[in-house]
Amino acid sequence: MPDFKTRLRRLRRGWMPISVLLAGIALLVAVGLSLGWRGTQEMRLLADSQSDELIWTVTQAEVEFLEFERVILRQMMRGDGDAAALRDAFDVYYSRLTTLRVSPLYRDYIEAAGQRVRLAELGVRSDALLPLIDADDATLLAGADRLLVSVDGMRRDLRRLGSRVMQTVAQRREEMRKGIYAVMRDLAIVVVALLASMGVLSLLVWRLFRFLRARAREMRQTSTRLSTIVTTSQDAIVVTDDDDRITEFNAAAEALFGLGRAVALGQPIGRLCDVAALDGQVRRQRVTGFRREGREVPLEASLGVEGTPFGRIRVYVFRDITHRLAIEEDLRQSRDQALAGERAKARFLAVMSHEMRTPLNGIIGAIGLLRDEVREPRARQYLDILESSGETLLSHVNDVLDITQLEAANVALARQVVDLDALSHSVLRGFEPAARARGVRLERMVHMPGSPLVRGDRARLRQILTNLVDNAVKHTSDGTVTLDVSGGGPGTPLVEIQVSDTGTGIAPGDRGRIFEDFVRLERDDTVAPAGTGLGLGITRRLVEAMGGEIGVESEPGEGSLFWVRLPLPAMAAEAVAADPVTESGDSRIAPLRVLVVEDNPVNRFILREMLEKDGHLVDEAENGAAGLELADRSGFDLILMDIAMPGMDGDAVTRRIRAGGGPNAATRIVALTAHVQAAENPETRAAGFDQVVTKPVTWPVLRAVLRGQAAPVTPPPGTLPLLDTQAPVALQRSLGPGKYAAFLRDFRAGGAELLRMLDSGDTPPDPLRRKIHALAGMAAIVGARRLHGALSDLETALAGGQDTAAPAAGIAPLFADTAAALPD
Repeated sequence: MPDFKTRLRRLRRGWMPISVLLAGIALLVAVGLSLGWRGTQEMRLLADSQSDELIWTVTQAEVEFLEFERVILRQMMRGDGDAAALRDAFDVYYSRLTTLRVSPLYRDYIEAAGQRVRLAELGVRSDALLPLIDADDATLLAGADRLLVSVDGMRRDLRRLGSRVMQTVAQRREEMRKGIYAVMRDLAIVVVALLASMGVLSLLVWRLFRFLRARAREMRQTSTRLSTIVTTSQDAIVVTDDDDRITEFNAAAEALFGLGRAVALGQPIGRLCDVAALDGQVRRQRVTGFRREGREVPLEASLGVEGTPFGRIRVYVFRDITHRLAIEEDLRQSRDQALAGERAKARFLAVMSHEMRTPLNGIIGAIGLLRDEVREPRARQYLDILESSGETLLSHVNDVLDITQLEAANVALARQVVDLDALSHSVLRGFEPAARARGVRLERMVHMPGSPLVRGDRARLRQILTNLVDNAVKHTSDGTVTLDVSGGGPGTPLVEIQVSDTGTGIAPGDRGRIFEDFVRLERDDTVAPAGTGLGLGITRRLVEAMGGEIGVESEPGEGSLFWVRLPLPAMAAEAVAADPVTESGDSRIAPLRVLVVEDNPVNRFILREMLEKDGHLVDEAENGAAGLELADRSGFDLILMDIAMPGMDGDAVTRRIRAGGGPNAATRIVALTAHVQAAENPETRAAGFDQVVTKPVTWPVLRAVLRGQAAPVTPPPGTLPLLDTQAPVALQRSLGPGKYAAFLRDFRAGGAELLRMLDSGDTPPDPLRRKIHALAGMAAIVGARRLHGALSDLETALAGGQDTAAPAAGIAPLFADTAAALPD
C-alpha cells in the first residue's frame, strides 16, 4: 500500500490541472478587466469635442482671413474703406491664428498633420503686418495695396492647413473606432474563453470529487483488510507512536506476552522486550521478550517505521522461536557428535596407520638384513614372501594415512619445478616387472610444446600417475596401457594426463562410484584385484586439492580411459634457474613464527601468502599499537615491521619492544620500507632494527631475511627499470589469477585517486602522504620500480616540507606508462 507521502503526491497531481485552470481563469478575468478599461478610455476619447473644436477653429481662421482680404479689396476698389473695420478684420483673423499657434490642445493634431512649419510661417507673415496695422488711419488706408501683396498666398496656405488638419482628425477618429472594435472583439474572446474554462473547471471538479470518493472507499476497504490481517496474524504485531507507547496490540501479541490488549495500550514497548538492538531493517533479528509473569522468551523481531503527518509510527512483528531454537540445538549437538566421531575415527586411523607403519618398516628392514645372512634357497623364498607381504601391507597403511590427511584438509602442496617427461618415464619403469608378469605392454607419449617443465608438487604428481597406472595394470591382461601427458606450452597452465588400457572396462552403473573409497570392481575372471580400493579415491582428492578435475570413459570389454586436467603453469627452461620459487625444499629453513606489522592490507596479505607457502606460522597486526600488543603477549622468531604507519610508526614500536623487556626484546626485527633513504637513515638504525629491507620484498629477499642473510641490494634510482617483468609473474603465481586481477584493480584505482588529489592541489599533507605511501607499497609489490622510486621521492619531499611541484609533475605520465606495461 502506498505511504502517506505517496498518496499526498498523487492528490497534489490531481489538483494540479484545477490549479492551472484557476490560474488561467484569474488571468482571463484580469485581461477582460484590462480590455474593458481600455475600451472605456477609447470611447471617451472618441466622444471628446476637442477634435471638433480644432476643425471649427481652423475653418473659422480661413473664414476670418477671407473677411480680412475682402475688406482690403473693398478699400482698394472703392477708396472709401474704414480703417477701424480693417483693423477689426485683422484682429479677428490674427486671434484665430494665434489660438492655433499657441494652444496645447491643437498642437498634437497639427504636428501629426505635418503643418507645424506652415502654421509658423503664417504666423511670421501675419506678425510682419502688425506695424502697418498699428499705424494711423491714413497710413493704413494708403497701404492697402501693400497689405494685399503681403497676404498674397496666405489664403492657399490656410486652406492647405485646414484640409490636412481635417484629414488627420478623420484618420484619428477612424483609428479610435478600429481600436474600440478590436477591444470589443478581444473582450468577446476573453468572455468565451472564460466561459469554456469555467466549463472545464466544473468537469475537473466533478472528476476530482468522484476520484476522492473512490479513494475514500478504497482506504476504508484497505483499513478493514489491514485490521483483519493484524487481528488474525499468527505473529504478534505491536504498533507504537512516536513516543514508543503501544497504540495497537493484536490477539497473537496477547497470547505471546500474556498481556491483555486493554492493559497493553499506552504502555511503553520496553515493557515487552528490549528493542534497542533493532535497526529498522527488513531482516529479522533476535531479541528477548518478557512475559507478564516475568519469564524471558526468545523472539525473532522486525521493525518497520512509517512517517505520518502526526508523527512516526513503528510496527513491531514478533515471533516465538523457542521451539525452533530447541530443534537447532538438537541438530547442533547431533552435528557435533557426528563430527567428533569422524575426527575420532580419522585420528584413530592416522594413529593406527602410523603405529603400524613403524614396526612394518622395522620388519622390512630386518628382512633386508636377513637376506644377506641367509643362503638356503628355501629360507630365501620365505624371506621373499615376507618382504612382498610387508611391502603390500605398508602400501595399504600409507593409503589409509593419505585418506585421513586428505579428509582433514591437511595436505600441503609444494611448489617445485617438475619435469613431466622424466617423471612419467620414472613411473612407467617402476611398473615394468608387474606389466611383464601380466603380459601388458607399457607405452608413453609426452606432448609438451617448448619444455616439459611445469610448477607443481612432484611427490603428489607421482602419486597421481602411480595410482592411475597401477589401476590400469591391475585390470589388464595381455593388453596395452598407455600414459599420455600433454600441455599447451608456456603461458598455458592446463596439463592433461590420460591413462588408457585395453582391459576389462567399467560398466556404466559403476562409473559413478569408481572414485569412492574402498571400491574394488570384480574382474570377469572372478579374481579380485589386489589393493584396498583407496587408490582412485586418493587420486580424486589430490586432483581436487590441486584445483583440477578427473573423469573416466569406458566401454565394458574394450578398456578404459582415465583423464586428469591440472592447472600446472608451464616453465621455460631458461627461467628455471632465475625463478625464486624453483628452489628446492632444502633451500627453505625450518618453520618460524613470524609477526607481520603492516598497515597496508595488500602488503600484509602478500607477505602472509609468501610466508605461509614456505610453511611458516604468521600473525598479523594492522598498525603499530596492535603489533606492540602482540609482541608483548607472545614470543616470535622474527618480526617484520613497516616503518611508515599512522599513529605509532615502526621506529617507535621497535624502541618500546626493545626497552620493554618482554618476550621479544631480543627477537630479530627487520624493517620494511618503501624508501631507499630510510635504509641509510641513522635514526632508523638507532631504533633497534637488526636489518632494513627496501620494498619490494621478493622471494629471494624474504628467504634471505628468514635465514638472517643480507638482502639483495637495490639498484640506484637512475638505473631503475620501468617494470621488473619477473615481479608480476611471481605475484600472479603466488596469488592466483583472481586475487592478482583484484590487486591490479586496486592498484589502478589507487593511482587514479592519487592523481586526482595531486591535480586538485587542496588535499592536506597528511592524507596525501598516506596515499602516496600506500601506492608506493603497491608499486613495489607489483615490480613498478621506477614509479616506486618517484613516489618515494615525492613522499620524502612532502615530509620534509620541500617543494613538491617538480616530483609531482612526473607521476601522471609515469603511472600511465606503468599501468599500460603491467600484464593482465
